[in-house]
Amino acid sequence: MAGFVMSSSRAIFLALFALCIATAAILVAGCDSSGTVIATDAGAGDATGPDVVVNFDGPTLFDVAPVDSGGGEADAAPNSDAAAFAFIEFSEVPVGGGAFTAAFFAAPRQPPPGCEGQVPDGGSCLVTTCPGHAPTDAGLIVLASAGALDVTGGTFGDAGIQVGADNLGSYLYNTTGPMFAPGDMLGVSGAGGTVPAFPMQTLAAPAAITVTSPEPGDGGTLVIATSKSLAVTWTGGVPGDHVIFTLNVLFASGASASTACSWDAQAGQGTVPANALAPLVAGTAQAGGSTAVWYQQAQTSFATGRWAVTMQADIHGGSLATFQ
Repeated sequence: MAGFVMSSSRAIFLALFALCIATAAILVAGCDSSGTVIATDAGAGDATGPDVVVNFDGPTLFDVAPVDSGGGEADAAPNSDAAAFAFIEFSEVPVGGGAFTAAFFAAPRQPPPGCEGQVPDGGSCLVTTCPGHAPTDAGLIVLASAGALDVTGGTFGDAGIQVGADNLGSYLYNTTGPMFAPGDMLGVSGAGGTVPAFPMQTLAAPAAITVTSPEPGDGGTLVIATSKSLAVTWTGGVPGDHVIFTLNVLFASGASASTACSWDAQAGQGTVPANALAPLVAGTAQAGGSTAVWYQQAQTSFATGRWAVTMQADIHGGSLATFQ
């Protein structure tokens, strides 16, 4: 079989991860005021494909094409005229180690089940809302093999470490200590498989930023008013990188909402509009279910065969939050 097929929680994780990567790319590119993504619960085997409306003035989040050609096995290239998507990420939490993650999608990306997205005012933020009871027939994640990946730089050293795909077709390597230091040159090359081989691709690791506003309240929790726009400021931004600032809430009903904004890291400031904050108070939040997460991100992209690959490195910070 040319691709690996998975479902259940791991598939949802990869779908959400791919959404985050694609969202960041779209936010950096810019969206028009009518940008919207609406997903229904069409099954993966539906010959017409999922009912997905994409209206972004920039790269699309999802390719619409059937996953199964009818032979009972997912195609490795169901939409040969469109670029396939892949991501490679180096991610570090200063006090919690790091993770190297990669996935090469063999079939069109599907939106997380039942979720909807909006870009308020055509700005730099994307709001995603998901229902409490998501459909269970929203499709499969199909991954293709790129062969062994040689990963260099940071904790991987100049000689590098070879990372193979797991039995689900994704690539994962964890470190208990720091994965990289600011400015480390991180690199990845692929030996090739269904995804053609690609030479070493590199990018410089980012540094952590310090968010100076909003300021934490009692117990280190951010208290954020949603009735007005939120000013965000930070120090430590590096020219050419971006700062991603996300606000997330899990409601008692099981539904969720998140607002993700992307700004030029060197600017040192950004604004979350009030209409991008309103969905965060659309229900009763679960205890400990509201968070703010931010990170500086270095990003590059390249193509191998029909795969458009987004490669990035980021270092995270965050806090519990209260939305009022």
